[in-house]
Amino acid sequence: MDNGVVLIIEADEDICRFFEEKILKPLGYKILSARNEKQGLELALLNSPDLILLGESLAGMPELKFLSVLAQSVNNSPVVMLTANASKDDLLAAFKRGMSDYIALPARFDTARETIKRMIDNGNARNQREESNHRLLRVEAVQITMITLSHYINNYLTALDGNLTLLAEYIQQGKGIAS
Repeated sequence: MDNGVVLIIEADEDICRFFEEKILKPLGYKILSARNEKQGLELALLNSPDLILLGESLAGMPELKFLSVLAQSVNNSPVVMLTANASKDDLLAAFKRGMSDYIALPARFDTARETIKRMIDNGNARNQREESNHRLLRVEAVQITMITLSHYINNYLTALDGNLTLLAEYIQQGKGIAS
């Protein structure tokens, strides 16, 4: 059973093990792990995971470099910060830079599991909406092209009909084509 891909970017082995063994594996998620920001960014950009769990020490508080770089990429994975002591200001700054939610550490099992499931479901719903919007845009582009072509053909046929009418009048006047 594969319910999606979760990328954990966290230097603390115990935190990683908790999320991997207690929450993600039992729920059927495929897990990618990175122990530093650079490796995590590479994995995020190469794999487009359904969710990114980001340790606060790696988030670069207060600069939040990872979130800033990720926001500039084409990756739209929701990011949940794992935080033990982030202030309200730090959390607000992280939300402004694209963080989707956070899990307070030490994490309660049920709270962490529900946050992860909700974020993945929200991300999947967002991706489906974006795909539907792209399809609608393609349909609209085809409709506009068809309307433009029909106007072009109508104008061409109108001009052709006008030229044929002029030719018929010219012939009726007895002037002939060879004159």
